[in-house]
Amino acid sequence: MSRKRTADQFQPSSPSKKPGVAYFRHFPKDFFRPYGLAIQGGEATEDDSIMGRLQPYTCEWLNRPGIALSEFVATIHENFEPAFRNLDLLSNKQMQGEVKTHLHKLCALSKFAQLNNDENLTDQQKKKKCRRTLKLLRTTNEPIDAFLDECIKAGASLYLMGIHCRVAKFAAKNIPNLPVPVDGNLATFAKNKCDATYIDALIADVAKRNRQPPTETRRSLREIMSQAAATPNDASSDDDEQPGTSN
Repeated sequence: MSRKRTADQFQPSSPSKKPGVAYFRHFPKDFFRPYGLAIQGGEATEDDSIMGRLQPYTCEWLNRPGIALSEFVATIHENFEPAFRNLDLLSNKQMQGEVKTHLHKLCALSKFAQLNNDENLTDQQKKKKCRRTLKLLRTTNEPIDAFLDECIKAGASLYLMGIHCRVAKFAAKNIPNLPVPVDGNLATFAKNKCDATYIDALIADVAKRNRQPPTETRRSLREIMSQAAATPNDASSDDDEQPGTSN
C-alpha cells in the first residue's frame, strides 16, 4: 500500500476545524532535494514551480496570511545576521582547500558504493575502504568540523530567508490565482480573489491571534531562586510562627 500522502489527508476533518500549518510541514522543505544537487534549475525561483509546490497545509499565505506575514518578519529578523556573520571565514581559500581535500578523500574511498560504479573491487578491498572511511569520519579535525558546522548554520539561514522572500513575492504577485479552498480559513477571499479581500483576511488573522491569551510559561529554577533571594522573609507570618509563642 502506498504511503504517499494526498492533499485530502491534510484537509480539516470538519468545517469548524480549520488548523494552521503544522510546524514541520511548512513549505521550505519542499524546494530542495535531500541529496545530490540541492536545487535544480528554477525549482525554487520560477512561478510555475512554486505554484506546484504550495498547498494550504504547507503555506500560511494560502491559509492564514496574517500569520504568514508574522512568520516572514520573524524569519528575516532572526536569520539575517547569522546568515552573513561568518561568510568571510567560509570564503577563506586556505580553509576551502583543506575541506575540499578532506571531502574528496572521503568520496574517493566511498566511490565503489555509487550507482553504476565501474570499479572492479573484491569484497576484501571494499571492506578495507569501508574501514578507512569509518576511521576518517571518526577522526576529529577541529578546523574542518567547525567549517562544516558553519556551512550548516549560514546555509540554513540564507536558504530560509531566500525561500520565504521568494514565496511572499509569489503570493503578492498572484493574489487572483492563489489556490485556496472554498471552505477553509480564506473562504471569503476564495469567493472574490482581490487585494481588498486578501488584506481583510490578513488583518483579521492578526486581530484573532492578538485576542488569544498569552501562553503561560513555567519559571526556571534560576528565576525562582533569584526572586526568593530578593524577597525578604516575613517574620510575622503565621506559617513561620516562632517556638514558644503559641497559646
